[in-house]
Amino acid sequence: MPMLPCLPRSAAEYRDDAAQCRELAKGVSEPDAELMLALARINDERARQAAASARWRTGLI
Repeated sequence: MPMLPCLPRSAAEYRDDAAQCRELAKGVSEPDAELMLALARINDERARQAAASARWRTGLI
């Protein structure tokens, strides 16, 4: 079975994931909340990188 190429995710998708992690962190125990908030920070950074990559690919940088 051929593998499909992995399409890059958009900054908006990473921001949505970060927001979802923050929302989920509200209803769980403290250790789990800390993990969800760490995942949110990772997704924030990925969103920043995806936005910069998109600007570079489109020639805005």
